[in-house]
Amino acid sequence: MKNLTPVQSLILLVLAGIAVSGWFYGVYWKRVASGSLFSPDEKVLIQLQDQISALHDQNARLQEKIAELTPAPEE
Repeated sequence: MKNLTPVQSLILLVLAGIAVSGWFYGVYWKRVASGSLFSPDEKVLIQLQDQISALHDQNARLQEKIAELTPAPEE
């Protein structure tokens, strides 16, 4: 292996640092996406948001059914 100049050593260390920090960043966001870093309060909040979405969809379907069953007013 040949001797590296100080500039080449610096570039090598910077590239290695960027690679390692990118790997750590990816691992962190993978854990966040899987939900393993959420606090209990955040988990409850997510469940409540899911329930609100489900109720909103159900409400829209029921309103469509009601619109189908009620006759249109005659003019």
